Amino acid sequence: MKKFTRLFSTVLFTANMISSFAGNHIQVIIPGDHSPKSFKMPSNIKVEDYLANTVIFKVKPQYRQNCKAHSVDNLLPLQDFLQNAGSWGVAKIFPRHTAPERERNALGQKTTDLSTIYSFKYNSALSLEKVINSMLSLGYFEYVQPWYVPGTMLNPNDPSWTAGQYHLQGAVAGSINTLNAWDITQGDTSVVIGIVDTGTQLDHPDLQANIKLNYADPVDGIDNDGDGYIDNYQGWDTGMNDNDPTWEGNPHGVATSGDACAVTNNSVGVASPGFNCKFLPVKGASSSGSLTAVYPGIVYAADHGAKIISNSWGGPGGGPYGQDIINYAAINKNCLVLASAGNNGTEEQFYPSSYNYVFRVASSTGTDAMSGFSSYGLDVDYTAPGSNINSTISGSGYGTMSGTSMACPVSAGAAGLIQSYFNYTNAFQIGERLKQTCDPMPTSSQYTAGKLGNGRINAGTALSAAAAKSILINPVTITDGNDNIFMPGENLSISGIFTNYLDPSSASAVATLSVIAGGTYATVTQGSFAVGALAMLGAINNTGSPFTVDVLGTAPFNQVIKFKINITDNAFTGDQYFEVVVNPDYINININDVHTSITSKGRIGYNLDGQQQGIGFQYQLASPADMLYEMSLIIGVSSAKVSDMFRDGNTGNVDFGSINRVYKVNPSVVSDFDADGTFNDAPATVPVPVEVHHNAYAWSTAPYRKFILVKYSIKNTDTAALQNMYA
Repeated sequence: MKKFTRLFSTVLFTANMISSFAGNHIQVIIPGDHSPKSFKMPSNIKVEDYLANTVIFKVKPQYRQNCKAHSVDNLLPLQDFLQNAGSWGVAKIFPRHTAPERERNALGQKTTDLSTIYSFKYNSALSLEKVINSMLSLGYFEYVQPWYVPGTMLNPNDPSWTAGQYHLQGAVAGSINTLNAWDITQGDTSVVIGIVDTGTQLDHPDLQANIKLNYADPVDGIDNDGDGYIDNYQGWDTGMNDNDPTWEGNPHGVATSGDACAVTNNSVGVASPGFNCKFLPVKGASSSGSLTAVYPGIVYAADHGAKIISNSWGGPGGGPYGQDIINYAAINKNCLVLASAGNNGTEEQFYPSSYNYVFRVASSTGTDAMSGFSSYGLDVDYTAPGSNINSTISGSGYGTMSGTSMACPVSAGAAGLIQSYFNYTNAFQIGERLKQTCDPMPTSSQYTAGKLGNGRINAGTALSAAAAKSILINPVTITDGNDNIFMPGENLSISGIFTNYLDPSSASAVATLSVIAGGTYATVTQGSFAVGALAMLGAINNTGSPFTVDVLGTAPFNQVIKFKINITDNAFTGDQYFEVVVNPDYINININDVHTSITSKGRIGYNLDGQQQGIGFQYQLASPADMLYEMSLIIGVSSAKVSDMFRDGNTGNVDFGSINRVYKVNPSVVSDFDADGTFNDAPATVPVPVEVHHNAYAWSTAPYRKFILVKYSIKNTDTAALQNMYA
């Protein structure tokens, strides 16, 4: 058996200076083109966390006509690169999918196109990071990334027979109160819960009767229902592309299947919260149990009738590919996506549970404490029992296991009861009903700090509560009225779409913006918006009356400001979080045909090593492509005294440091856009030593639109003369 692993991620998503989203899954939108310019492997990624010599990429929509099932045609630079890299197996990951018919769903949320996502393998000795960055430099792709392999979220202890299942009892501490819930509904066989995991035990006596069967495609060697899958009668194996989702190498999925949907009231084994709800087993693992194809497994579950999708796994690899998959399931296919918070016992982001549109589930104990192994954070939605959960195991047996792997499917089973009873039209309503009827966990410090969401789920209350409210803002758009690089002295405008998912709100519903970290560098100048009365699934935006924030002149370089949006309506209250980086020490110049970034430390194009923070070098294209990997001033007097910001091997040198941050001169004196700054080489191990005053000039009118001038004035700061100096 493969050793059960606990994997955790701290992946930073950036759009120039902006953290993409943080806390309770708010997506932050900064107007403008923020396509990735580079990739750098996160430091906590290990070689076992991704498939070797394997790349995922998504072609930009303007090149859709070039996209074939097993090739991207007529893009000669790409074809030359793939040939030189020794690539093979270039193919669409989702060849049966086409572009969405509608750009947005009924709530205005943008749908996702899976039809231009490819993968390939290569034979050359090139590093994965170099292959990805070489592809990004071609300009054809929305993203290029590794094929990450997550791990299961199980903390196994010695399996043993137990008489009780504390987590399913009545209204007592630690229980989700299914006894009271089952008095209202015992679930409906039409509600399907997708279990995307390592596979299940198809003949287990406490699982077999609750497997969702596809009667339209019996096992006869023919694709009777024409969905592209032959004989997918009782689920599918996306890891090995066959019709047998029986576990191999790792029986983790047998337990999670039973946690959600073990057959109940059959005088056999254990019960489950889902009771009569069906589950769709999707094996996203290889023969060794490695989770190589769980994201395609989510797509399969979404395409084959799962209203709720439970994912008891995760890892350090995030990235836009996984977010695309979640968007497709949640928005295009209207599924509730749940995922384990992680088992690291720390506060950190973890994927897929930290993606937007995912309900992140932490683990609680039989005394309503946070399980010691459970990860937590401001983006957790709620907890569910995950310590010592008695469930099905491989063969025909039963055992007790612990992990956020257990908490996630337990909550999925409860979600099945909610959908069976309320039959919500939008899947997000299921998760919000579950979240907004939680029991508090006042003895947990992480709960009181807002890092365990709304507390421990209570299925009985979720079904019986007379009313439940839920108003969320998503996405959030931030602008500064000009270049959207947020500088000291500027006023930020923050707006978003407020959606009411549950019972109608009253006229007193209001949203309030506050700063929770970095408040000494930012002041909220307009922090209230009257949301008012909204019907169920009603929405309103505050574009006409946005929140406003002043960035103070004391803000240091690259300061992170963390915000909270609190929405109240009488007894209802809900918090969401996001963060913004202000006072970046670089400036974008894009007023003519040439676009680039001038930094405060001698680099041009990008502020940080690895093509981070900046727009590179672009020239007058309908869809600009970056032509630059890196650029830096170099000053030297000998082989022992050279100051620059270029890479030395894989790591960028940091020989220059800012004295006066580069800024736009207002009003401009020389050109239509004057920039000014000063740096020196004091940070160098062996300084030259020099001080550099630099200016950049750009004109917006002909005949001067096709260049940007950069001028350096270099000063010797030592008492001795500099001999043989070159720049």
